[in-house]
Amino acid sequence: VDNTKLVNKAGEAVDPETLRGKSVALLFYAEWCPACREFLPLLKKFYEEQNKQKHNQIELVFVSSDFSKGDAIETFQKQHGDWLMVDYDCPMREEYKIRFGVWSGKEAAKFGTSIAALKGRKSGVPAIMVLTLDGLVARYLPAEQQGVECLLMWDVDNVLWPK
Repeated sequence: VDNTKLVNKAGEAVDPETLRGKSVALLFYAEWCPACREFLPLLKKFYEEQNKQKHNQIELVFVSSDFSKGDAIETFQKQHGDWLMVDYDCPMREEYKIRFGVWSGKEAAKFGTSIAALKGRKSGVPAIMVLTLDGLVARYLPAEQQGVECLLMWDVDNVLWPK
């Protein structure tokens, strides 16, 4: 997540170095998506329960597929857990969608409808990509297809970022 502008719910910039010692994942999500709205309260509960522990804590970083910055910020502040967000205007928000092959069907015109683009797409939203410290995918959690059961695949013990 280097070169990524992260913000908290108050809109304050957060240094990516604060993620060290946790298992970090990108949450691809859009408020207008029914599957996302169904998944979010369960994810929030999972996040809160996991982070009650003193070790093996997790951090989520919201990557918005909402139609506007205002929609993304409102959704983040009112509905999401106490995690972070990639600033809506940060170029990495779209870069992550391309890099990890996760974008909503409504974004297909933006990210490509070619055969190559579609072959590179893993899923729509919601989806979670658990990352290694160097930004590689440690685990892909297909929430769009599996719902909350995908969280069972998050091997928190084995994907903690070193402090």
